Amino acid sequence: MELGLNDVIGLVLSVIAVVAVYYATAIAFQTFRRDKARHSLLLSLFFLVIAVWGTFQELILISTYLQNIMGYNLQAIISISSYTHFLFIGSIFILILFIDIISRERVEPLKLLFFTNLVTAGIVFFIYDESDMINLIFFAIMLFQSFLFLYISAKIYSKSPQSMKSAAIILIIGGIFFTLVPVIFEILPDFGLEIGIPFITQLSIGLGVLAIAYIFKKQPKLAYILPFRASRLTIIDSLRGICIFNHIWDKSSKVDDDLFGGMMQGISGILKETVNRGNIRQIELEQALLLVYRDEKYPVAFVLLSNEFNKSLRLALKQFAEKFYLTFSDKFDDLSNISQFNSASKLVEEVFPFIPEY
Repeated sequence: MELGLNDVIGLVLSVIAVVAVYYATAIAFQTFRRDKARHSLLLSLFFLVIAVWGTFQELILISTYLQNIMGYNLQAIISISSYTHFLFIGSIFILILFIDIISRERVEPLKLLFFTNLVTAGIVFFIYDESDMINLIFFAIMLFQSFLFLYISAKIYSKSPQSMKSAAIILIIGGIFFTLVPVIFEILPDFGLEIGIPFITQLSIGLGVLAIAYIFKKQPKLAYILPFRASRLTIIDSLRGICIFNHIWDKSSKVDDDLFGGMMQGISGILKETVNRGNIRQIELEQALLLVYRDEKYPVAFVLLSNEFNKSLRLALKQFAEKFYLTFSDKFDDLSNISQFNSASKLVEEVFPFIPEY
């Protein structure tokens, strides 16, 4: 038995798909090495699991061809196909963690519980050899993955600044190829429609993950659109309440710098006199939060204004303050000369490269 045209096309497409996913894995891991962010590590692990799944699918395809053409008994390898889908399903756990990290930097238990129950049901039906139910559950998981990823991508697009809209669109397109198109290809045969091109689903997944990996490397700020919206960073003279440096990410935020600094100094002074429990660390407003960092050894305080706070922002503010102390502490004797702190903008770019500008 010789290979037909469709067999050759399927073999070529499957190889391209697997190579694309491995390349996407390498891109995502390079991004992690650059920014050391948890979501980048999760994305690279997710792509790696998909790549391994695709490799098994490729091995099964080649084994089938060899068995049909050359008569080799490779049924043991082909039977692996009964288990490879669970490898693909397992990758969705990593995807859920990734999505929750870029959404709120914490995992939503109910989402994991729902998916865990779905997978458990699939394992039970697999044990009892209920193939129809296994296919139905596998389809439900693919649909769940598609909805989850496209929903988050759409939210990122809606909240992205205008300068990042095009990158957000590429993320959506990648998500469509990665999640929605495979679902469509899976249900078409149920309506009597056959594509006629084998492994087109795998190729769609490969192209989709490649686009996703590329855009997160090209525009890493996309991963920080949803968890928070930082407005401004202000450094104030903690003795006089005067702003000595200000950086604004959200241009729609209009606050007088000196009035802002005076307010912070006034509140800090009142609390220190009446409560005597140290400096302010965080203030909650109706639509925003103020994160404050100060070292008693220095006469300056750092105030970060945002709608939400998470671990990334807290650590970054602390790191920025330490770098500022190290760089400018010899200039603290004359805080009235605020021009000497203009170069702190370079520190902002170094420590807060992940914050989008609006």
